[in-house]
Amino acid sequence: MIAPRGDLARWRLPLLLAVLVLALGLRLYGIAWGLQDATVSSRPHPDEWTVYWLFRWFDTYHSASPCPVGGSQCFFDWGMVFPYLAYGLHLLTMPLFSLFASSAFGAHADMTFVRTVLAARLLSALVSTLTVYVVYRTAVRYFGLTSALLAAGCAALSCLLIQLGHFGTPDSTTGLLVSLALLAALHAMDRPSRRSFALAGGLCGVAVGSEYHMALLLVPIAAAWALSQRKTALYLAVAAVSALLGYLIFNIYSVVDFNAWLAAMQHTLRIRTVDSSAQYGTRWSAYGPAWAYVIRYPLGYGVGFPLAIWMVAGAIWAGIRREKADVVLLCWIVAYFVLVSISPAKFMRYSAPLLPALAVLAGRFASDMLAMPSRPIRLGAIAVAFAALLYSLTYDLAYVGLFAKPDPRYVATSWLAQRAPVNTAVAYEQLPNGLINLPYFGPPHTFEPCFTQFDPRRLQGPETYLLTDSYDLEEHPRFSDRQVAQFRSALASDRAFTLALSVHYTPSILGWQFPIDASPHDWRYPTHDVAVYKVTSQGHSPNLKPPVCFSTLGAAHNALYPAKRPA
Repeated sequence: MIAPRGDLARWRLPLLLAVLVLALGLRLYGIAWGLQDATVSSRPHPDEWTVYWLFRWFDTYHSASPCPVGGSQCFFDWGMVFPYLAYGLHLLTMPLFSLFASSAFGAHADMTFVRTVLAARLLSALVSTLTVYVVYRTAVRYFGLTSALLAAGCAALSCLLIQLGHFGTPDSTTGLLVSLALLAALHAMDRPSRRSFALAGGLCGVAVGSEYHMALLLVPIAAAWALSQRKTALYLAVAAVSALLGYLIFNIYSVVDFNAWLAAMQHTLRIRTVDSSAQYGTRWSAYGPAWAYVIRYPLGYGVGFPLAIWMVAGAIWAGIRREKADVVLLCWIVAYFVLVSISPAKFMRYSAPLLPALAVLAGRFASDMLAMPSRPIRLGAIAVAFAALLYSLTYDLAYVGLFAKPDPRYVATSWLAQRAPVNTAVAYEQLPNGLINLPYFGPPHTFEPCFTQFDPRRLQGPETYLLTDSYDLEEHPRFSDRQVAQFRSALASDRAFTLALSVHYTPSILGWQFPIDASPHDWRYPTHDVAVYKVTSQGHSPNLKPPVCFSTLGAAHNALYPAKRPA
C-alpha cells in the first residue's frame, strides 16, 4: 500500500465522505421516476416487471424458488442475487413504504408495484454508491491516496452508473460484485493463500449468480494467480470450487429446476448469437463498427467524452506501466471489452462492469501526471482533471434532471384524457410488448385501442387520435424497417394527420443542452419522444384496410400472444 501524503491524508475522510454523499445524492434524486399512476403494465422501465412478479411468487407460494410453477411461472434469465437482496430490502422497508397514502402516486397506481419497485431501486442506489467506495479502496491500496480520491470521483460522476442506480435491475448489484471480486483478486495476488483465493473465487461466483456472463472474472483471478509469488495449482482449484459454491448460495434452484434453467440459458444464448437478427433486426447497425461501440456510446454518452478520454488514457497508461495491479485490471477490461464488442446486443448497460476498473486506472493516471517533475505537466493535469470532472458533474445534473420530470408517455396520455371523450378510438403504431407499452398508459377504460401495424391505410376508420413513440422506430420485430419508415413518412406528409402534441426532453441545465437522441434506447429510458396526432377522416377509399381495434387492451394482448393467452 502506498503511504498517503501528509496534507492530503488529513483531508482524506472529509473528501471521501463528500464524494460518497455526492454519489448517493445523484443516485437517489428522482428515484420515484415514472411511478405516477404506474402499474406493472405501464412500468416506466421495461425490466422492472421482474421484481414485481418474483416478489409475488415468493409471497404466494412461500418459497424462494424463481420457478414455482414450471412451464408457466419460471424466471431464470437473471441470476437471483439481486432479486433476493431486493426482496430482503422490500421486507425491511415495507412498514415505511406502507405509510404512503394509496393516492400518493396517483389514483390509478398499483401501490404493490410501486412499493416493490421503490425497494429494488433503493437497493440499486445504495450498492452503486458502495461501488464508489470499493473503487476508492482498490485505488488507495495499490496506487495511493491521490489516485483513490480521483478514482472515487470518476466512479461517483460516471453517469451510466448513476442512471443504473435509478432502476430496479441487477446492473448496479453486478457492478458492486465485479468491484469486490477484482479487489479480492488483487489481494490474492499480493497474499496468496487458500483463504485469499477462496474469497476471490467466492465473490466471482456470487457475481455470476447476479449475471451469468460475469464468469469472465475468472480471467483476472487466473492472472492474479499467475502473478503471485506462490503459483500453487491448489489455489486455482480452491478458487474454482469457491466460485461454484458462491454461485449456488444464491442460485440453488438452478440445480433443483435444472431443465428450466437450461432452457432459459439456451434461449438467451440463441437470441444473442444465431437468432440475434430475428430478435434485434438491424437495430444496432446505426451504431457503427463494433470495436468503437464501447468508446462512442457507453463511455461517450455514459460518462461524457472528457471523462471517457481520461479513462481510455488511464487504460493505455496502465498498459505502458504494466505493474502487477495494472495487469490484473487490464485482464478484466480487455476480456470484457471483447465480449461486449462482439455481442450482437448493444445495450449501454452491458458495458457498465467496465467502469469501476477504468475509474481506478483513470485515478492512477491523473495521480502519476500530478507527480511528474515538470511543472507545466502538473498544472496541465490539474486543469484537465478539474475540467473533466466539472463537465461530468454538469452532464450528470442535466441527465438526472430527467428523472424529476413525468414520463412523456404519461404526459401525452394524460393530455389526451383531458380532451378526448370516453371511449374515443385511439390508434397506436403496433401492439404492445415488453418494451413498447404506450397503450397501457393513461386512465383505464378511457380509450378504445386501435393498432395500425405501421399501415396508414388502417387509419381511415373510427380513430380520432394517433399516438406514436420513438421506441417504435427501433422495436418492431414483426415489421421491416422500410415499412416503419414509410409509415412515419406518411404521417409527416399527409394532411389527414395534424400534430397536436409533442413530448420530448433533452438533458439540460443552465441553458446547456446535452442531446442524447443518437444514443442506444436504454440510455433514453427517461425521454421517450411521444407525439399525439389528430386524425381527420378523408372518406372511404377502395384501398382502405379494416382497422385493428379492440374493446380492451386485454383483447389486444390475446391477439399478439394467442398461444400464451388464448382469447
